[in-house]
Amino acid sequence: MITIDLSGKNALVIGGTSGIGKGIALALAQAGANVVATSRSPQPVAETAVALRTLGVNTLEITCDADNLASVRALFEAIHAEWGKLDILVNSQGITKKKPPQDYEDELFARILETNLHSVFRVCREAYPLLKASGGSIINIASLASFIGLTESPAYSASKGGVVQLTKVLAVDWAKDGIRCNAIAPGWILTPLSEPILQIDKYREPIMRRIPMQRFGTVDDVSGAALYLASDLARYVTGSVLTVDGGALAGI
Repeated sequence: MITIDLSGKNALVIGGTSGIGKGIALALAQAGANVVATSRSPQPVAETAVALRTLGVNTLEITCDADNLASVRALFEAIHAEWGKLDILVNSQGITKKKPPQDYEDELFARILETNLHSVFRVCREAYPLLKASGGSIINIASLASFIGLTESPAYSASKGGVVQLTKVLAVDWAKDGIRCNAIAPGWILTPLSEPILQIDKYREPIMRRIPMQRFGTVDDVSGAALYLASDLARYVTGSVLTVDGGALAGI
């Protein structure tokens, strides 16, 4: 039986205190990795750190605003000072706002792209020296919206399409440095971000008709994919996008 053992690995999950990010952070810890799970706010960072320590791994309580370069640099300085190395980076930060495209303000569009795309690049770039030293793995959280146009989601869809292309570029350019870079594209996963939308009849019913497996995904469904991509089982996998969507994309 093949098991995933990440003992001795150090992982960072941006946006790791809620939803998909928190699920991945806890799964990495259950596999033995030390994990830093960041958020802009101290309270969720502290609460998640308690959960990580309960699993018997080390963690650091660090708040980080991935939209802010100084904050990102301070994060990596702290990890380098405390742990000396980083093996796994997960970018799970993301925001969205449903609104007809004709009503989308420039500021809202720019803010979503900043968090969902620009900050992913910023974090990867600043992590590069540590990941090069360890031959690390990057896992970016994309979306089914990377491939299809989600209704009333122009900024989210554009940003997640960009995450896929960014992942491929980093995979190609950094392969020589021993860094693997892949993405996970979740479909409709039940999280605090998505549940309010999926509870609305006009969205829920047509979405469910698109999913061959006839259920919404869970955070654990995505965490399993992340464990695979973070592990040596995926040592020859880079530049790939793994869809976790119950067959939705295959059925389009």
